[in-house]
Amino acid sequence: MGYWINGCQQSQETRRSCLYGDGLFETLVFRNGRLQFWSYHWQRLQTGLHRLQFPFVTEDEVMAAIEPAIQAGEDAAIIRLSITRTGQRGYRIAPSAETVIEVLRTPLTGWGWHSTALKVYCCKTRWAQQPLLAGIKHLNRLEQILARSEWTDADIAEGIVCDTQGNIISGTMSGLLVRVGQTVFVPDISQTGIDSIARQWVISQLPALGFTPIVQSIRMADVLMADEVLLMNVVQGIACAKMVGDVVVAESTLTQILAPLWVQWQTSLKEVCDNDT
Repeated sequence: MGYWINGCQQSQETRRSCLYGDGLFETLVFRNGRLQFWSYHWQRLQTGLHRLQFPFVTEDEVMAAIEPAIQAGEDAAIIRLSITRTGQRGYRIAPSAETVIEVLRTPLTGWGWHSTALKVYCCKTRWAQQPLLAGIKHLNRLEQILARSEWTDADIAEGIVCDTQGNIISGTMSGLLVRVGQTVFVPDISQTGIDSIARQWVISQLPALGFTPIVQSIRMADVLMADEVLLMNVVQGIACAKMVGDVVVAESTLTQILAPLWVQWQTSLKEVCDNDT
């Protein structure tokens, strides 16, 4: 047996994350002394672990793995949590496979494109339909890489992607919602796509704000005729599209309502923190 990197022999790599993309990840925002949206992330992680047939991992085990990264620097960071397992060549999951929890900490600066109006590209790449993987954030992100590589214009902040049936699903790195009047149309992600944490939070706020969310299939024509197109990501925040391809989308009504609520929620005091954890 041997293992080489750039011609230099190394200790053998036995994590299935590198061999097959076998595993899950969550991108966590650490700010104001807490992991924001942790309850949402933990729920999605549990769903993914069950789908990929991982042995049970406790929340305490995951938090213990994250704790050194939390303590490693200033009170603002992006923490990437990855869960994979050991294994040799072959797709079969070995009974002896051990769960591996990997944590990467990087700086968090500013609020991304929060509360701004974005120029958005219409991607040619399509998300493949696979209901067993729909919703979870697995380690294989080749489709996202291909979609994001379609444009180099620095003025374009995000790209909208359809599935192979032509239904709008999301941005390359963001959840997507379409507003028409007081109705907010939510793309159906039962067959493909990621169950965006930021999208979950926004949907939960809509009824109290007087908006009605409806989950259904959405086509590009619906997006181009919408009053407002919202894009959201836990790191980048909430934004709206000012232009989708060559079509101008003028309104930002709901974005302007949600944007301060997002900031207030993330900078709130301890009693709200307790509710999230």
